[in-house]
Amino acid sequence: MNKERILGELVQSNKSLTGVEIFSPGSLTPEATAGVLALLLKAMYVEHGVTKNIPKLVEDMKNDRVKTWLAKKDGDFVATASLVEQGDDAWELGRAVSLKQGIGKHLMLTAALDNLETISCQSLQSRPLVAEVRAAIPFMGIPGSDATQHICLDLLELVPHAIAPLFGHAGRQEPFLLASSDLKPGESISTKMQHAIGGRSIQGPIRRTKVVMQEPFHLIVPDDNGRPAGETLESLIGVPGCSMFAIEVTDANMPLVGMLAGSELMVLCGVDRKLGPDGKPILFIATLGGTMPLAPTHITDALPQNIQVDAQHIADQFTKANNLQESLASIKKWESNIKKPIIGASIWQG
Repeated sequence: MNKERILGELVQSNKSLTGVEIFSPGSLTPEATAGVLALLLKAMYVEHGVTKNIPKLVEDMKNDRVKTWLAKKDGDFVATASLVEQGDDAWELGRAVSLKQGIGKHLMLTAALDNLETISCQSLQSRPLVAEVRAAIPFMGIPGSDATQHICLDLLELVPHAIAPLFGHAGRQEPFLLASSDLKPGESISTKMQHAIGGRSIQGPIRRTKVVMQEPFHLIVPDDNGRPAGETLESLIGVPGCSMFAIEVTDANMPLVGMLAGSELMVLCGVDRKLGPDGKPILFIATLGGTMPLAPTHITDALPQNIQVDAQHIADQFTKANNLQESLASIKKWESNIKKPIIGASIWQG
């Protein structure tokens, strides 16, 4: 990130903030801040995962794990953005909403500047800024994400390393780019995956797997005490939402990677920004199931052309996987039904 560029953009955006009051973290009580944040998220997205557990949000604010900026205009709160501690060395820029044009950008850049100034002030070696960047067109009454992409990927220069339909809002699933400030620019997501796999052998026994997280999406990892990978894959058919395998590309895990990569249900969609425990890249392979419609993906010109095309291609594979999921789910339902007695049926004996 370029601090001077962020400062310049803030100077420009200040010119359009006449009558806007900015509330920095701590200006309101955690309870009041959480309440306003929840109302703004609902106003934009109808429903949002953060709003399901307000007490936790309040507690995180009290413990400085969430820093939230708010903006008020004409007596109403109209925008918000937050920094959210991630549990490692990173902070996420997110939960951004703007009901008035331009104000959300100002808050997001203000939060990013706070992150940079904290690094300088505390002499920290690293405090990467990460983001889950929406990559959807306007769909089912929810605005598109072009502005957010330009803020995160262009102005803040965050580098994408994965794309998947990770989250659902208001009855639809949405594609998100995972991006970070601590990655070198220039490589497409597919190139990052190619470097991670490196043409290595996929021969050998396939490791078992275990679901370690169910919300906001299913996360599955190799685990010798888990279930056979084939059973796990079959169990995901028809499961609503995104299911993602996170697999460190060690020699022992490569047969599992090969099995998943060979399935038409699965999409190789990126790598983690950090290496795994054995110092190897962690590969993301995901699928999408259920009946919620998938918002069409749109990658803006905030990214170089080759990276735009690559991310769009990966996103399109999820549409194909979702269609196949629906077909297989219908077959499973049909097979299940024909094995059951037909309720209310009788044999004519007369």
